[in-house]
Amino acid sequence: MIGRTLKALLLVSLGWLLLACASAPKVSLDYSPEFRFDAIKSYSIVPPTGAALAQAGLATQRIENAVREQMALLGVAETTPDKADIIVSYGVVTEEKTRVTTYPEPMPYRCYRCGYGGAWGGATAVDVHEYTQGTLVIDMINPQTKQVVWRGVGTANISGKKTPEERSAMINAYVAEMFKSLGKRD
Repeated sequence: MIGRTLKALLLVSLGWLLLACASAPKVSLDYSPEFRFDAIKSYSIVPPTGAALAQAGLATQRIENAVREQMALLGVAETTPDKADIIVSYGVVTEEKTRVTTYPEPMPYRCYRCGYGGAWGGATAVDVHEYTQGTLVIDMINPQTKQVVWRGVGTANISGKKTPEERSAMINAYVAEMFKSLGKRD
């Protein structure tokens, strides 16, 4: 009986873990309702420069590849900036963060006034977790007005992403989630 209960608990826990890993990245979007995204036929990527390029580091190629993949899925062709219907710009910001969590930790103690059984008291446990938060910002700029007409922002804990493959997969997932708002094209 205990074996079956333990197996069932293990399966439920594994299911929740898989569900948590499979959840879509959290992104926020903003766009100009006046701009017609369905009219976009071509784009050009303008990479960051200076300090912004240094901050993005090796992620620049991964981000550009993810943008190219999503634009291809939308049927939009890459071209030079002077011929583009839209300019795609991006930036990356990283920040060291600390998360402090407190929770009660039960601890038995003897209470002579409480009777023979004693009582439960507690202490507070503190868990400190340091991590790196990465934020990816992708802007689409109208080349005629030089105004941002669409912005996607994704933020994630990037501390655990150690391999280049893990980093690429995370960037691809965030860019895909951002570009969902642009819809499928014929």
